[in-house]
Amino acid sequence: MQSILAATAVTLLAVATADADVGTPIRFSALAAGQAHTCGLEAETGKAWCWGANPNGQLGNGTHFGQRSDVDQQGEDIPQAVAGHRAYSSISAYDDTTCAIESETGWLWCWGVIRPTSTWDRYIKDQPDRMDDKAPLDSVVVGRGIICGVAKYTSVAMCLDVAPPPPRVFDGPVRQ
Repeated sequence: MQSILAATAVTLLAVATADADVGTPIRFSALAAGQAHTCGLEAETGKAWCWGANPNGQLGNGTHFGQRSDVDQQGEDIPQAVAGHRAYSSISAYDDTTCAIESETGWLWCWGVIRPTSTWDRYIKDQPDRMDDKAPLDSVVVGRGIICGVAKYTSVAMCLDVAPPPPRVFDGPVRQ
């Protein structure tokens, strides 16, 4: 589904944001939806924008604890720029977590709730946090307690088991 969305630019009308002119459409090349938030990559720049619920920092703009994105006169959520001003090439979300791949470096950045697999303990990042530097990635997918990506130069699946401490990186599936 994500590849279908990535192939079609989606236009969302931003009524007012700190980084966009009032009424200027933001064109997206990719979208990712979590439990009650959505993030997208701006088609022209790769900049990440998020909107919706934000009790755990899932908007990535440095705020959390019950704050929601601003709304326009019709009550629609206004996209918020994700902190860090990076250009991303891939984005994925699950529940209250969002991760994206930085275009230039292939580094994995995540924000929101990073939930481990074995317990419900969690830690919250209200702006992008670099997760690992084992290998640059081309794409990312987020699931419950696990984040996987495709390695840029080898096309090998690599996964990050986010059970603390510390997160464990392991190579993905192999043929038996």
